[in-house]
Amino acid sequence: MLLCYNEIPKIFFHLCYNVNMKYLKLFSISIIIIFPLLLEAGPELAGRILLQVENNGEAWYVYPKDFRRYYLGRPEDAFEAMRDLGLGISNENIEKIPVATAHLSGDDSDQDGLPDAFEHAIGTDSNKQDTDDDGYSDKQEIENGYQPNGKNKLIHDDSLSSKQSGSILLQVEQNGESWYVNPNDNLRYYLGRPEDAFEIMKTLGLGVKNDDLQEIGEGDISNIKIIESVDHDVPFVTQAPFGDWSDQRQQDGCEEVSVLMSVYWARDMELSKEKALEEIIAISDFELEKYGEYRDISMTDVVDWIFDDYFDFQNVEFKKNVSADDMIFELIEGHVLVVAVDGQILENPYFTPPGPPRHMLVVKGYDANTDEFITNDPGTRHGANYRYKKDILYSALMDYPTGYHEEIKEIKKDIIVVKK
Repeated sequence: MLLCYNEIPKIFFHLCYNVNMKYLKLFSISIIIIFPLLLEAGPELAGRILLQVENNGEAWYVYPKDFRRYYLGRPEDAFEAMRDLGLGISNENIEKIPVATAHLSGDDSDQDGLPDAFEHAIGTDSNKQDTDDDGYSDKQEIENGYQPNGKNKLIHDDSLSSKQSGSILLQVEQNGESWYVNPNDNLRYYLGRPEDAFEIMKTLGLGVKNDDLQEIGEGDISNIKIIESVDHDVPFVTQAPFGDWSDQRQQDGCEEVSVLMSVYWARDMELSKEKALEEIIAISDFELEKYGEYRDISMTDVVDWIFDDYFDFQNVEFKKNVSADDMIFELIEGHVLVVAVDGQILENPYFTPPGPPRHMLVVKGYDANTDEFITNDPGTRHGANYRYKKDILYSALMDYPTGYHEEIKEIKKDIIVVKK
């Protein structure tokens, strides 16, 4: 369970750093009861600042490029760490992300509510409340979407703001000013001095229990590995390796061949068409003899019947109710996914129209530049490295019951995670 610090009285921050831990723990327990926020550790926390409420309020930043947490330490350390984790951005693009005027501190020579350092970062006159002499203070104009040093409205790009959500941005064309794009509102907050960065941490941070924090892998800030895209080398064959779609075992062999591809990947084995055909037939005959069915196989039965019973392979995990980001997170962690889908939603042009209503495939990668999942789709000979837009593939996720075209009573967004 995580706590949203925006909903917790400001006095808590004072307590975090100025009272003994016995009292802090008692107080934090009451906060957990009164202010629950239903968030769990995982990719949805990418870009968030987390504070350990059961310890001394230690701060961590979940880097959105690898979903790992990085320790921020003292205010001075946090400031440097956040800059080390920053991404360069041009002046033209930084201006497209709306700026927040809350939680600012520091000297304010013109008394307009904007500290001098902040005004230098946005290009206004720190000695003049109304830089462009239009009768409105610089702060008023910013908060109402107008240029504080011009006559036009500010032009914001919601898509860019969303893409940079949770990022720390550095103005590489200026003096390296740093900003934090808060995932809650997609506004950029000025980090400025160490004190400014620390204030942002306290105000925008989420309280996290130790058990939840441990679910997020810890990163080494001296050895950051940015992973924009990932693509695992999974062997590919279709469910009808030689095009014999008249054989029912191959016609309905998407589950068997999806497991086959992922297991051979995990075991670093080569997979020929001849071997694939032999295995598809053997698996189907095994299922029919032992379990009485081989056509539409549910994901839980795929795990039990094919992974475990046929291949004696247990390094899999069945995950329920996942998000698209959960899927990306698993791929980045070095795993591949076997997923059940409604093939008609995929609208693959190589499927026989309208496509299979019950289908299974392997998700082997993700391209961050195009926002696409990379798959091995056994339903077509063109299925090697076939790409589906993230939203399309996710919307198609749909587990189905074992049987033959049994009624699907509930749409379940579940996945099978295959690990080496």
